[in-house]
Amino acid sequence: MFSTRRNSGLVRTALITYGVAGLSWLLSRSPLHQAAEGLGGFASARLLFFVGVAVQLVLLIARQLIKRHNADHDVATQALDIVDLIGDAVTVFVFALGTLGAVLDFSATV
Repeated sequence: MFSTRRNSGLVRTALITYGVAGLSWLLSRSPLHQAAEGLGGFASARLLFFVGVAVQLVLLIARQLIKRHNADHDVATQALDIVDLIGDAVTVFVFALGTLGAVLDFSATV
């Protein structure tokens, strides 16, 4: 059970990282995206995308640390669930802020 959950969480983290990084790379090719602000205007859309990727990379490292330092499988499973939940929520939030801000910025320039 622990191994299956850990592997599915790792695959989910890798897919989210790939998706956010891929869209970040595609949007960074557009000259309009260079100045696009995220929703709320406190950071650029590009910065928010990179924060999302960084959070996912931190999750990958946290998974390894939890795996190494927890001998009790029940505690490790709960810790992985909590870390994954928080990390994925932060990633989705900053990705949504960046995407919505970029879309609103693009629609204002068209």
